[in-house]
Amino acid sequence: MITEQQVIGIFDKLTWDWKGYKIGYTVMGTGQPLVLIHGFGASIGHWRKNIPVLAAAGYQVFAIDLLGFGSSDKPPLNYTMEVWEELVKDFWTAHIQQRAVFVGNSIGGLLSLMVIANHPEIAAGGVLINCAGGLSHRPHELNPPLRLVMGAFNRLLRSKITGKV
Repeated sequence: MITEQQVIGIFDKLTWDWKGYKIGYTVMGTGQPLVLIHGFGASIGHWRKNIPVLAAAGYQVFAIDLLGFGSSDKPPLNYTMEVWEELVKDFWTAHIQQRAVFVGNSIGGLLSLMVIANHPEIAAGGVLINCAGGLSHRPHELNPPLRLVMGAFNRLLRSKITGKV
């Protein structure tokens, strides 16, 4: 059994060059790939207790610091969901190259949903934790597949049956 003291700080912090920017990430374990995507204002450290436990359970766990967060570069540019989506897709191409489960918290959940909707060929599934709905109030800004997914998600949340817990 892994204790909390063993979990803290036992994974390697690696870097990858993406379009001239340094991107921080880590990888641990073997098996079905999981890609952990943090929320707004967070970093790989958000997953510090999850990474070793998931790796010990038989998964190859990747966690990435999005551009502008954690150990990744913080260039003065217009950060958008589309920039981060391209980053995650390119990260998958460079490091994973097999269908992965995308796990995201908050804005990372919305980003996971975008990756799954727009690049289904790279996804084996997704887990959305406390998913942000950052663009759902502006459906005209979403591309058609994501508009469909977010519309269905919003209807599910508004339903008298499923919208109440």
